[in-house]
Amino acid sequence: MNIIKRELRANLKSLIIWSFFVSMIIAMASTEFNAFKDMANVDEMLNAFPPELRSAFSFDVIRFDQPQGFYSYIGQYFMMMGAIFAVLLGTKILSKEINKKTAETTFTLPVTRRYMIAMKLVAAVISCTMFSLLVILVSYIVFSRFEIDDLFVKRLFLLGAFMLLIEILFLLAGLFASVLTRSHKRTGSLMVSITVGIYMLSFIAKVSDKYEFLDYFVPFEYFNAIDIMHGNELELFGFIVVPVLILTFFFVSFGLIKKKDIL
Repeated sequence: MNIIKRELRANLKSLIIWSFFVSMIIAMASTEFNAFKDMANVDEMLNAFPPELRSAFSFDVIRFDQPQGFYSYIGQYFMMMGAIFAVLLGTKILSKEINKKTAETTFTLPVTRRYMIAMKLVAAVISCTMFSLLVILVSYIVFSRFEIDDLFVKRLFLLGAFMLLIEILFLLAGLFASVLTRSHKRTGSLMVSITVGIYMLSFIAKVSDKYEFLDYFVPFEYFNAIDIMHGNELELFGFIVVPVLILTFFFVSFGLIKKKDIL
């Protein structure tokens, strides 16, 4: 329990900074929606964009003059930010001990190496949960001034649940990467680049039908914020692949941790 408390304190600064940053974005987005909701020519304005651009940014399926439509658009970016927050936490679970030269002291404690890492992982999951919950609560508070209905609130919290699931996936992906790599100082920036790159594939997939297969390589598309906020049915593929990936990253990482030299 002391390990978890220590890690939560260590993650607190990062959690506060990320939460503040996202809260500001939500506040600014609500101000932008306040202007959109009274505009009668929103659709005409969006139709002025080239068809490929409208498809890439989902302008052709979103109603920007409605709370659920507008939030579905910004919600997908919050999901990506949550993934970046999580993947950084994952890479730090091991790299922090190595970079700060504290591993030799840490692992002389009367606990096994895998137990130590497991407790750090639990603390990271708690931090991810707090981040997701804060994003949803701030969103609810800020958008409640627009007379949102119960369905909006239900879908908002459902989005938060899927956001947490994606965060756990990238958290374990970050841990897996830190187990494999030898250049721990660069692991965080590398994984952030990969996360953003994966997200960008979703834009390419929407430009043309021939690139649609790329969606299968984008976890963000398995639980798309637009589909969730509009009540669209989610594909079974994501409900199978994401848990499988989470379990794979978890068991492979913990299998390799025992053999990894981190001193």
